[in-house]
Order: sequence, then C-alpha cells, then structure tokens
Amino acid sequence: MLRTLTNEKLVMLVVLINSAIFIALDIDPSLPDRTGQWINWIDYFCVLFFVFELVAKVAMLGIRDYVKDNWNKFDFVIVVASLPILIEPFMGTLVTLAWAPLFRLTRLLRLARFLRLSRILRYVQNIDNLRKYQVPVYLLLLVVASNIIIKVLSLDFSWLEIYERYYPSAIIFALTWLSSRVANSIHTLFVIPSLEKYSRGGSEAAETIIITMVQIMIWAFGLTFTIEIAGHDATTIIAGLGLGGMAVAFAAQDFIGNIIGGLLLYIHRPFEVGQVISVAGTSGTVKKLGLRSIILEDFSGKITSLPNKHLVSQTIENITASHYSKESIALKLALDTKGNDLKAAADEIFSIAKKNVYVHADFTVKFGAMDQFSHNLIFDYYLDKAKLTASAPEEELVELITRENTKLYVTIIEHLQSQKIAFSNM
Repeated sequence: MLRTLTNEKLVMLVVLINSAIFIALDIDPSLPDRTGQWINWIDYFCVLFFVFELVAKVAMLGIRDYVKDNWNKFDFVIVVASLPILIEPFMGTLVTLAWAPLFRLTRLLRLARFLRLSRILRYVQNIDNLRKYQVPVYLLLLVVASNIIIKVLSLDFSWLEIYERYYPSAIIFALTWLSSRVANSIHTLFVIPSLEKYSRGGSEAAETIIITMVQIMIWAFGLTFTIEIAGHDATTIIAGLGLGGMAVAFAAQDFIGNIIGGLLLYIHRPFEVGQVISVAGTSGTVKKLGLRSIILEDFSGKITSLPNKHLVSQTIENITASHYSKESIALKLALDTKGNDLKAAADEIFSIAKKNVYVHADFTVKFGAMDQFSHNLIFDYYLDKAKLTASAPEEELVELITRENTKLYVTIIEHLQSQKIAFSNM
C-alpha cells in the first residue's frame, strides 16, 4: 500500500490532474459556479492524496532519510501549508474569512506543488523521452510564474490590464504546444507500431497523413481559442491567412497529390513493402512506400522512384502476392506446314508442359488467327512460384521464372526442329 502511494507514475498522474484543475481555475475562477463544485472536490482529494503520499514516504524512508532530500523538504512545506484546505469545506463563513490570508498563501504553495516545479523540470531535463517537452513546459511554467509574482507582490502597473487580457491566451497557447508534443509521442508509441504491424512494413504516407491531420486539428482548435479568448475575431484572422494558404497549396499541389496518392495506395493495399511488383513498365521489389513516392529495387540493384499520384491511375501487378506467374510462348510456324505437322507440334508442346513440374495443369495450347505468312501457335501457362522458390531458395524469383521460361522455349524449339517442323521467316 505504501509503495502504491509513492509510485512515481501515480504521483505524476495526480499532479497532472491537480495542475489541470488549478490552471483552469486560474484562467476562470468562476468555473465551479457554472460547472458545479466537483472541480473543488477533485482538488480537495488531490491534496489529501499528497498528505498520504508524504506519510507513506516518511514511513518507508524514516524521518532522517526523508529530510536528506531537499525536494522532500519542499514537498513537506507545501503539504503542511495545504492542510487548511482539508478543513475548509467544513468551516463556517467566519472561520473561512479568518483563514482567507492563509488560504491565499496556501493557494500559491499548492500551485507550486501542483506544477511540481522541481519534479517536472527534473523529468524533462533528465529523461530522454521527455526532453521534447522542455520548451512548452518552460513556457507554461514561465507564464504561470509571472502571474504568481504579480498576485503575490500585488503589483499595479498600467500594462497589467493588457497582461490580464492576454494571460489566459498565453496559457492556452502553451497547452496547445504541449498537446502537440504529446500527440507526436502517442503517434510514435502506438500509431506507428500498429500501422507497421497491420501493413507488414508500414507506410510512411499513412503515418504522415495521420499525424499531420491530428496536428492541424490540435493547432486549429488551440489557436482559435487563443485568439478568441484574447478578444479578437479568429474567423477574420484565419480567413486572411487562408488567402496566403491558397497560394501555398497551389504551389504545393504536386506534393499534396503525392501524399493523397500514397494514402490511397495504403488504403487499397495493392502491395506491401518487400513484395515484387510491376507498374508502368518497371518491375522490382518495393523497398519503401514514402510520402512522395515508392522506391523499387530491381534484381540488378537499380533504384527507381515512382511518384505516388501516378501510381493511382496505373495498372499494378503484384508478382509476389499471386501463387502463379502467368506466362506465354508464341510460335510462328511456316504457312505451308501440313495439318498433321501442326497437330504434332501442338501435341509435342502439350506433352512437354505435362512433364514440367513447375507448369500448372491449367494450361492451353492453341492456334491463334492465321495470317498471310504463318500459323500462330500459342502456349499459355502458369508457373508455380512456390515450387520454383523451393528449388533454389537463395535465388530471386524473377530470375527463376526467367530461367524456366527460357528452358521451356528452348526445349519446345528443339523438339519441333527434331520433327522437321519449319518456322516462318516472316
């Protein structure tokens, strides 16, 4: 139980909840009147948790070891100063008024405790995964600290009216910035691994479009609230910025087209990273489905980049995904070849195909339309990719298919020549 109360993740969660409430109340003190007193009660239980945390730490470490840590001393002062908060809901009006000065001081200390200046700063400075939050956290703490100084010292300057007007906007802007960084972390920790698992290789285009849309939404809402709370018309400002945005969008239409093309490829999934495809006369292994293009590498190692937007309108053949490779051999026999020889040629090819272990049983040997120079004999067949790969696992499938096609062609020609069947010269 004691270890649970002092668990750093649990403490940070309570600190964040407490901080969110204090910041919300700092921006709008009348919030409980409109939403209900539940906000104050959450704040109350957060303070109660901090008291139990202090007791648990002292019980685990002992007083001597507890006070060796300066941050523990600071926490102790804050918790002691917060104790009157625990009895405030049960005190009468007069007592409450009598405690008012102390409550103001306690509120300041609770805010300091709330923000956990020491712990938050230590986290964002020393933990690699949290260093990306340094700048927005510093900005948030700086804005809140400035308000604390003004309130505690009761400063009265002519510019304070402007400060009070833009203080809530500064808080919201800092929170928007922080939310943007949090969204990036969530995307990295959860979204990207899920996409990679689902797509067996992932898609940079899909990853980029998702996080881009999330960031646009975060900043759109954040900046809109920032501008509106500052007393300005967000619609007018954003509309003015939109004119410039249209010019940028027009200049970047190829880039946007490639992003959308990449997203469509990811949604329809005609291929995966690592598969061999043929598109627009180019064949190769898909090495990367990127934001702008896909990268193909052929057997020779040549790298080809194909823009995503062009692929959407092209016929894409996924060579790896199919179990069989469709092939065809066309022969032109001499026009004066006799009927018996034509039948013998077709039977010979049929026999060769039946004996070949890589040719699927579903093949055809037929004569196409006869032209003025030759009889067109067509052999359509399917090569079993699994059997070819098993025959030589260390070799590329494309090479195996090419080799087997060559072997079949040469075998057919040799057999037909041995039977004195003539080929057309035209």
